[in-house]
Amino acid sequence: MTQSIEQSLVTQFSDQVHVLSQQMGSRLKGKVMEMPVRGNKFTYEQLDKVEAIEIVTRHAETVAQDIAHSRRGGVMRDFRTTLLLDQFDELQVLIDPARGYAEAVARSIMRQYDRLVLSRALGTVNVGRNLDQTITAVQDGVVTVGANATGLTFDKLVELHETFINAEVGTDLQEELFLCITGAQHADLMKENELTSRDFTNAGNGSMTGQTAIDKGVMTKAAGFNLIVFGAGSTVPNPMLSKTGNIRHCIAFARSGMAVGMNKDLGVRVDNRPDRNNAQQVQASIYFDAIRTEGSKVIQVDCVEV
Repeated sequence: MTQSIEQSLVTQFSDQVHVLSQQMGSRLKGKVMEMPVRGNKFTYEQLDKVEAIEIVTRHAETVAQDIAHSRRGGVMRDFRTTLLLDQFDELQVLIDPARGYAEAVARSIMRQYDRLVLSRALGTVNVGRNLDQTITAVQDGVVTVGANATGLTFDKLVELHETFINAEVGTDLQEELFLCITGAQHADLMKENELTSRDFTNAGNGSMTGQTAIDKGVMTKAAGFNLIVFGAGSTVPNPMLSKTGNIRHCIAFARSGMAVGMNKDLGVRVDNRPDRNNAQQVQASIYFDAIRTEGSKVIQVDCVEV
């Protein structure tokens, strides 16, 4: 007799995965632009700036000016997480949070979202009318704030702001700025007096309830940057932020500096697999890609890790 899966249990499991993906979540989802996409490609159209021409004589001829159009985009990528359960395992076990199946599936997809966004931040970008050309991060104008034999310091944060301001990022239109770091850089910032002392923070504004980062034990914002911390210890075999020697490559970006094209958000299926002795297959998938919208809105931040 062919085994069948009760649809209500499938729906319950799918709902649970979605809830968990929102609760545990991607650390970058909601911090970058998202664009709905139909098909297998998405494009981001740009207009270059144009300068005004001074008119110095009466009734001068009108001078028509051109404004440059450019296009960049991505090709949808399909990521899946698949678990097989023996036919003697009951599906009810899937919706038991203590067993962690839903948690494992949700976390795997959300990690992939973050990993792809971060890799695209410093990677090549497809450009051109047909997206058949590529430009590197350096060609795109991504600059690097160097390690200078230091970790992440207050002075380095000041330099990041200077770099964004000089590129006119966030000067006229306010931009949310984010800085992706690891535990080592978080530890560096917790030692910076300008970020932790009551003399420099609004915790020293006379309020008895004001808490410094030292009081709370964690720093979520520093010098105007929203901090996003990723693990990079020995128990994390494939850290989100890459490292060359003792230099960690952190990433600062403006919200509008990264865009995600989403053809299909997190989806979940539970099916019988007759070809696997009627095992139950649990599969989560996501169909998306990410691009850097402007090189001036992303900075590579190199930090020494001791």
